[in-house]
Amino acid sequence: MNNTSNLKKTVLLVSTRFSPGMVNHMKAQSILFSELGWHTRLLLDCRYLDEMPYEFVGMEACTNIEDCQLDDVATLVIHNSNPADLRLFRIAKASGATVYFTLHEPAKGLLNLILRGPIRAIRGLSVDVVNAALSKMADTILLPSDRAIFLYEKRMRFINHSYIKVPLLFDDVLMTGEQRKHLSFIGNFILVHGSKEFISFMHYATVQDQNITFEIVTKEDLTQLLAREDVSQLVESNRLKVQHGRPLSNKEIDEAFQRSQCVWMAYNDSTQSGTLINAFRNATPVIATRLDSFRELIRPGINGEFVTSPSSYEEILHSFSRISEYNDRYVNAAKCSFINSEHYYKTYFDKAASIFGIGPNT
Repeated sequence: MNNTSNLKKTVLLVSTRFSPGMVNHMKAQSILFSELGWHTRLLLDCRYLDEMPYEFVGMEACTNIEDCQLDDVATLVIHNSNPADLRLFRIAKASGATVYFTLHEPAKGLLNLILRGPIRAIRGLSVDVVNAALSKMADTILLPSDRAIFLYEKRMRFINHSYIKVPLLFDDVLMTGEQRKHLSFIGNFILVHGSKEFISFMHYATVQDQNITFEIVTKEDLTQLLAREDVSQLVESNRLKVQHGRPLSNKEIDEAFQRSQCVWMAYNDSTQSGTLINAFRNATPVIATRLDSFRELIRPGINGEFVTSPSSYEEILHSFSRISEYNDRYVNAAKCSFINSEHYYKTYFDKAASIFGIGPNT
């Protein structure tokens, strides 16, 4: 960090593209930097404050560059990718600030885009272009997992050679002691997360096990899905509970995790997953496929179970039965996995001070 930056004492956390999943990470980073002795300010998409104002009580936040004081900013940490951030990059660099860009999804290649279908491919390509531009302008790229580092080194390293792993950070959460009941799907209800297989598994499992119940918690609008007779029957028979169609508060999401026996993570693909960390944060075991990013944290028979694929229904049901039988043991292990992981901001405190070059005595 240069001499100009060393005289300043403010970190600006930026998310100018609305993504509710970023809230926990920004709040944990805000607490972390504050405990390191720095003032923290947020620059946010206006929808955060319009739709989730309760999440930012007591925090200094602005929604456009003109209203956001930048003169005292030494460090920017930018989340998401938004073309509007290119202007912010230029202003920050001109003022001598150090800019870190959190690259959540490095480019996965043309074939991966094609397999998504034409509309998602075009959208994905545009995101990759913006990510590349922001990566080139950043002082350092922050990559949240070993899998993200692998993808970055494979396709994007030539853009910027300065990169480092910084995990998705969380604060701890209050445990409510709520009775655990469901196998839950929490997060983006999309094909790459096995949403189609989850629906099929519910039908399979409710025939095999008369006691199993499910919950879906997502911001996606599932009105069309719930109109299907086979799905509506599950709701009417109290085998399925659904919260959908709006951004959910952290409190609502935490409560959903804590009333779950375990969480569905039988994904087809994932670079890293805030859902996995959030499950462990809420002492909730998982059923997951053996993706590289999941193998970093999941210990089968301890804090979760691995299955072969999202469509391995018999195997998934067996894993659910095992977790249900020994739930207390899995629950305790899941919580310990979070507390002892680098995703807990207190565990990451010293490393963060070293990486960002800031601290109480800076």
